[in-house]
Amino acid sequence: MLEPFLFDSEIDLKFDRENLAKLSRYFDLDFLDSSLDQKILFFKNLQRLSQHSLGLAHNIQHHATAVVSVQLCSSPAIKDRVLSQPYGQLIGCYTVVKQSDSITLTDNVLNGEKKWISNLDLADYAIIQVEKDQQPYVVYIDLHTVPHRTDFSFFTPIGMEISRPGSLLFDNQPIGPECLLGIKGTQPFFQQSNFSSQCFLTNHFGLTKQLFLDIKQYAEKNKCGAEFEIKKLEIDVCTLDMMWHDNLDTIEETTLTHEFWNKRNTQYAFSKKTLINVIKLILELGVSYYTDAHSEFSQRFRDAVTYSSHMHPLYRFAQDFYMINLQN
Repeated sequence: MLEPFLFDSEIDLKFDRENLAKLSRYFDLDFLDSSLDQKILFFKNLQRLSQHSLGLAHNIQHHATAVVSVQLCSSPAIKDRVLSQPYGQLIGCYTVVKQSDSITLTDNVLNGEKKWISNLDLADYAIIQVEKDQQPYVVYIDLHTVPHRTDFSFFTPIGMEISRPGSLLFDNQPIGPECLLGIKGTQPFFQQSNFSSQCFLTNHFGLTKQLFLDIKQYAEKNKCGAEFEIKKLEIDVCTLDMMWHDNLDTIEETTLTHEFWNKRNTQYAFSKKTLINVIKLILELGVSYYTDAHSEFSQRFRDAVTYSSHMHPLYRFAQDFYMINLQN
């Protein structure tokens, strides 16, 4: 049974096996067999953690999504290999299809580069998505047994440093047919996509909420004359809060529909827009403390700038994704 997350002296902001063991009582979720209350508690714990450290929350998200992917797969051998271990003893990493990928999957042979994988430097296994026959296949890779190379040289983040994304590189490497777990976006893997999406929304909300509270306190203390701008932004943050809480029970949804993803897409776009507006206000107020590269005070701001570019840019999201139809 999960417990409510309380940030105490035993918890530090590292992502490793030792700290994962300490965090297990908050995040060791048996997704398929847990009650709705336990699933909601997982996301409430993730939201609280993202207020303290987005980087750590992001890594927990990717590890948890890898675990859920294995829980949903049909391979007894892969399930036994991963799920028989205590929480955190095996670290998983997870990533979706990226525009910069050059990886191919042909006749169960991987070749090329899979980019932007958080947790890769510590991971024991990877859950990656690879295009095959114009379908995004979910693929399991045992990083101890499948030959590969890694590369971390292509990106040095200014925030979320502990996520340190890397690339997996394969040279015409065969994998077993059981390693093809399913196809993203299809009904069998809808629950995995649902879980991953809810994690992204949760981390957006936790980060945005705390960053807003930081700048609101600063503006009031220093009498910046930004009361109206703060109030306008607070409406958006409160709306984001309501959307997140009101949609927590959709984690139980098991049926893939266009309506479901239109709502999620709208929530994601609003989350990103609100985060960007909080960053914009900080820049307009000219708070120099936020630009200190070595300051703990600026960590959340640097995390936010990094996260605002994560996944789909806001302008592309509005172009490429369906949201709620206002004509109905």
